[in-house]
Amino acid sequence: MRKAERLLREKFSARTPAWISIIVVTEMAWVLARSYEYARPQIASSIRGLLNTSVFRVEDHTLVEEAIKLFLASAADFSDCPPMEEGRLLILSSFPYGKPSRPTKKSCSARNRFVLDFTEAAYIPHSAVGSSLSLDIDA
Repeated sequence: MRKAERLLREKFSARTPAWISIIVVTEMAWVLARSYEYARPQIASSIRGLLNTSVFRVEDHTLVEEAIKLFLASAADFSDCPPMEEGRLLILSSFPYGKPSRPTKKSCSARNRFVLDFTEAAYIPHSAVGSSLSLDIDA
């Protein structure tokens, strides 16, 4: 048994789990991709395995789950997914009478269309769409 495994078995359990920050999870994803050349589904599976292990408690479990969905549905690096997902959830939680529609290229200025190009391809597809909303992105 390796030293790290022995330490985990001796110090942590389901009653006293090890706490893992989102930063550690994003670093793990980076190492799996760059050093071990894991494919995106393998990285997502590894992170889900970490989330489902009772010996570990991952910071903001729900946010990491949503970030995994975004990661699999996009071309973004995993490290970009938690902050984008956190922003999406924050925006959606601020609309008490329904969820906003996503902005369109017609409702945005030319200099902000690159954001929509990225979000259409990578980010917004799994979010819910509800009532209409006009956003002034230039403000």
